[in-house]
Amino acid sequence: MFDEIAKTCRPRSLVRGRVARIDLCSDCGCVSVHVGPTTLRMDEHTLRSLWLTLREAAEALDEPGSGVRAALPIRGNA
Repeated sequence: MFDEIAKTCRPRSLVRGRVARIDLCSDCGCVSVHVGPTTLRMDEHTLRSLWLTLREAAEALDEPGSGVRAALPIRGNA
């Protein structure tokens, strides 16, 4: 679906962070999430769902006693 749309998209940047950039197509509404060499294309509903999932994962990392933080290597701020 998004392969055909991508050929005619006119993206504009919504936000740019240290590790990711989010673009929105002015024509079709396709949202492109760029992380390094990887791009995920989705609709707005999917982006919002992904955001909720990522937020839950970040909160799980912060839970005391979860053991998750202890298992992760420390590499500084991401």
